[in-house]
Amino acid sequence: MNTCTNTPTNTHKNTQDQRALKRQAQEIKPQAGVYAVRHRSSARVLLGASVNVQAVLNRHRFELQLKSHRCMPLQADWSTQGPSAFEFEIVDTVRESDDPAFDRLAELQSLYMLWQEEFDRLGSARYARDAVMPSRGRT
Repeated sequence: MNTCTNTPTNTHKNTQDQRALKRQAQEIKPQAGVYAVRHRSSARVLLGASVNVQAVLNRHRFELQLKSHRCMPLQADWSTQGPSAFEFEIVDTVRESDDPAFDRLAELQSLYMLWQEEFDRLGSARYARDAVMPSRGRT
């Protein structure tokens, strides 16, 4: 005797909800912007830009914690003085536009150059003069 029933369950609805949430998450563009990793006591700065500014700040923290950061002077300061000696900051973000001619990467590059000039004007010492700037083939 078969005791299976054909009663509907919520699994179909849950699957649809999960797919809708996944689709929404994929449609959200990460925030593009300029960031600074600042050593508080010396005021030295690593300035950079990324099409996903929050992810790159997380990457910097992760590399520093693993003692594998690509900027050796920054890693040395982190290893000597610890995480409390640093500030991770999003300096500015790209204002998105619905204009079809809007070039997000060009806008990010302009914003980065503007902030480089501002940090130079303020006399901020840098860990690296040429922080990684995203290009067309790289995020």
